[in-house]
Amino acid sequence: MNTAEPLTLTIPQEASLFRHVRWRMAWATLCEQLATRRLRIAIVVVLSLILWGIMFAAFFEGFLLLKRAIVHTGLLAQSVHAIYNVFFLSLFSMLAISSGIILFTMLYQSRDTQFLLTTPTRPGRIVLYKFQEAVVFSSWGFILLGSPLLLAYGVVMQAPAYYYLMLPAFMLSFAAIPAGIGAIGCLLVVRFLPKVRAFIAILFLAAFCSVLGLFAWKSFSNLEEDIVSVLWFQQTLSRMEYAEQRYLPSWWLSSGLLEAAHPSTSDAGAESWKQSLGFLFVLVTNALVIPKVIFWVGDRVFRTSFSEIRGVGNRPVRQWLNQIDRLLLSIMSPLPTDMRLLLAKDIKTFRRDPMHWMQFSIFFGLMIMYLLYMQRFHYDDSRQAWITAIGYMNVAVIGLLLSTFMTRFIFPMISLEGRRIWILGTLPVRRSSILMSKFIFACGISILPCSSVIFASDVALQIAHRQPVVAAIHQLTCVALCLGLSALATGMGARLPTLREDSPSRIAAGFGGTLTLVLSTAFVFTLVAITSIPAYFCFCSNAQAWYGSKAFVAISLAAAMLLTACAVYLPLHLGMRYFDNAELN
Repeated sequence: MNTAEPLTLTIPQEASLFRHVRWRMAWATLCEQLATRRLRIAIVVVLSLILWGIMFAAFFEGFLLLKRAIVHTGLLAQSVHAIYNVFFLSLFSMLAISSGIILFTMLYQSRDTQFLLTTPTRPGRIVLYKFQEAVVFSSWGFILLGSPLLLAYGVVMQAPAYYYLMLPAFMLSFAAIPAGIGAIGCLLVVRFLPKVRAFIAILFLAAFCSVLGLFAWKSFSNLEEDIVSVLWFQQTLSRMEYAEQRYLPSWWLSSGLLEAAHPSTSDAGAESWKQSLGFLFVLVTNALVIPKVIFWVGDRVFRTSFSEIRGVGNRPVRQWLNQIDRLLLSIMSPLPTDMRLLLAKDIKTFRRDPMHWMQFSIFFGLMIMYLLYMQRFHYDDSRQAWITAIGYMNVAVIGLLLSTFMTRFIFPMISLEGRRIWILGTLPVRRSSILMSKFIFACGISILPCSSVIFASDVALQIAHRQPVVAAIHQLTCVALCLGLSALATGMGARLPTLREDSPSRIAAGFGGTLTLVLSTAFVFTLVAITSIPAYFCFCSNAQAWYGSKAFVAISLAAAMLLTACAVYLPLHLGMRYFDNAELN
């Protein structure tokens, strides 16, 4: 008599099955894209390579300048080590928060999760399956932007060949650790505190900002106030020692990379190679343990937490929120009624989703902390050119961060409306009104905060007092960036929608989101270059040639406004034409 086969698969069989499914889905998607969208893929690849090359060139010149400024090799390595520790520690925190938020969306707000829970699949396997996707969506930006930085450092320092061979393993293993910590935190919060998860998110955000503020205070308090002086530089490096904690993965990563990049003699090179390999083994070991822990935690808490979070009733609406909604509607009274109602819906959706306002708050919280530090700077007129350059760099940084935010949150909005468009189709609302409401919403949440941050930066750097014309150009550039980036994200989201996907992370990481991010980055660099270079020569270098005249500054501002008008009109026009005629049912 034959023994009946078990109803459930073993853990290795289950892992093999999900791995097979993932590879089949990835291969099918790749074949479909190559067969039907070759031009789109080629455009994204070419633009991404151009962007990568620009960043590599910028980092290469920066490290080359640092190498020329710090002649002593040991002091140079110590300086880069301190900077890397702070940089990677900040990335570690950001990746942990981002991964937890993305995993929450994929696990508790996804339809395929509901289907998988009806199968005899272990809950831990479902969590691990979604965690792998969350790692990709939260870490691809770190890999794309971090690789030119680390490669440029290796080229400048003439690192040996094994530095470049070990670099991918270092980056991938490091990215998996904070993602796993964020995933475990997400599971535990939803399981044990399902009704107050928004409060926990706020509490965690406040704790994160407090710890970051403490680190910033330790780093920058009681420093030499004269910026760019030798004493200021030495004190800043010494205050960064808080990030040199041997139990932090950020310290393992920076130490391992620098050990691999700085072998001076044959004996020292062999010893450095061994130490770098040891740091790599530590990172890889922890990265391999993380999935085991996630599987164990998910197997015990996920199914219960999923049932409980679906059973949590609606919380009573707070009266002060209703008053805020009515105030916003009164402010938007000049707009048509249908557009005002659509904007009110988008605002309520934004404030009800912790994934949106948490990252929005973290972004502007970091900028405010940066400005608090900038207020301590004092300098004379001999360093005015440096300060002006820093002011324009602040504008560029705000634009780059805003382009990421727009691609992540504004671009998917039209795609997420696609499945519910039939509801709006029963109302006397035109699709162009829907698109314009998204554009106005994006401008509304970006112009005031970004302009305030730039103005505070100019006040802290004393640019608003010493060079009011430059501060006015900063404000004009910031508003133009907000308008252009909002139009790009909204128009491209309508022209390249992903209507069969309900995950904003997947939509933003697709072809349309990647193309939008590349175009937005190119727009930021181009606009800032057009407005900054003529103003710098005119107001800081005292150049007597034509490129130092006020007429050339006026021409550059006119060119910037023309570029902004094209960046606003073309994406919105293309998006409206496609969105009006597309079948979205």
